Amino acid sequence: MDLIDKELFKMVDGLIDKKKRKNIYNQKFWYPLNQATYDAEEIVYALQSMLDFQTSMGRKVNHLEEVFAKYIGTKKSIFLNSGSSADLLAIRALVKSPLYDLNEGDRVLVPAITWPTQVFSIVQAGLIPILYDVSKHNINPDITTVDKEILVDAKAIFTTHILGTCGDIGQVLEICEEYKLLLIEDTCESLGASYCDKKLGTFGVAGTFSSFFSHHIMTIEGGFIVSDCDDLNSQIMLLRAHGWSRGLKPSALHKYLNVRGIDHDELSSIDSRYAFIDEGYNVRPNEITASFGIVQMKKIEGFNKVRAELSQRFYSAVKEMKNILAPLIVDGCSPNYMALPLILGAGKSNRYAIEYLEKRGIETRPLIAGNLMRHPVARQLGLKKASDHLHGSDFHHEQSFYIGLSPMVTIDQLEEVILVIHDLDKELCNV
Repeated sequence: MDLIDKELFKMVDGLIDKKKRKNIYNQKFWYPLNQATYDAEEIVYALQSMLDFQTSMGRKVNHLEEVFAKYIGTKKSIFLNSGSSADLLAIRALVKSPLYDLNEGDRVLVPAITWPTQVFSIVQAGLIPILYDVSKHNINPDITTVDKEILVDAKAIFTTHILGTCGDIGQVLEICEEYKLLLIEDTCESLGASYCDKKLGTFGVAGTFSSFFSHHIMTIEGGFIVSDCDDLNSQIMLLRAHGWSRGLKPSALHKYLNVRGIDHDELSSIDSRYAFIDEGYNVRPNEITASFGIVQMKKIEGFNKVRAELSQRFYSAVKEMKNILAPLIVDGCSPNYMALPLILGAGKSNRYAIEYLEKRGIETRPLIAGNLMRHPVARQLGLKKASDHLHGSDFHHEQSFYIGLSPMVTIDQLEEVILVIHDLDKELCNV
């Protein structure tokens, strides 16, 4: 790929006001949920694409896909405009591909605590989402809460790895094998985390990732799908860009047509530059976002190292507290925290903790959206749940939250946060 223009870099670097990197409030201390992790190198690399008048999806996108696939350990990755689009195309491609027994109207198990577009993707693919519970202790989906008759009736599990952690993947794989369920992984919050030394996102037929501003790498907006299935990858590439055949290499197009019994002669009277062979969307990325991604992937190991050091220090301090707990990490999981989730002791309200921390300058969020079955959209879509009660999801809805973890944070800033969390722990004794 092109090298960074040194003169342009010098000029841009001189224009950057590093004070603007984090939110500034009129108070003594402010710990934001996240901070910008890009710098002059990403900006210059993107500017070079604009100065070359090469901005539509092209060779930088291709290069980023190669780099990302190598990092994850899969045959291929496909870059998209968002993690939500990644969820949508992954599940829709499985419905479209004749290699998989997943059809419109089939039931798909999905956690009750996840980002809502994962659930919406199932609905938009013509499938029926069945929401199942999460563990009180490790904040991740707990497939053991699903009754046998629900598992027998389902066709797939679209699991979620929450905030850089995971549940017992071995257990999930055993259930998938026993009930012949497809496994798809939403890994949007857990890039770089692993289970038994294998990267999350590589255990199922497909894994999805996000590169939104607040995630492990950022491409402004963006997402990825990874898979080792050639047919699935071809289907995803068609869905990404209008169902347009020109995104496929001739060999991949040949296999795609053969698997579906499409006569090659049907294309003989069509200009090959404008041949449409299936339905599709337009969820393509561009060279600007890919420029950011290429540079960010060069930095990811450094980011991960900082995240590990900060999270270890933070959770060692949490161990000393009475009313605030760290989530349990299951055996085999090597987390790569995107943020720092916390669980309050019995009867303690996350609303109180959130209000307290925000007043003290620490930005917070609930555990994603909490229990999605408690949101108005559940009624609007007629969402179904796997059991009468979602005890773990309700528990986290009321008693869990998280604070930020940016690799731009210094250990001194984190120590200030720990002091505030200690104060909160004392306050909770009186609540």
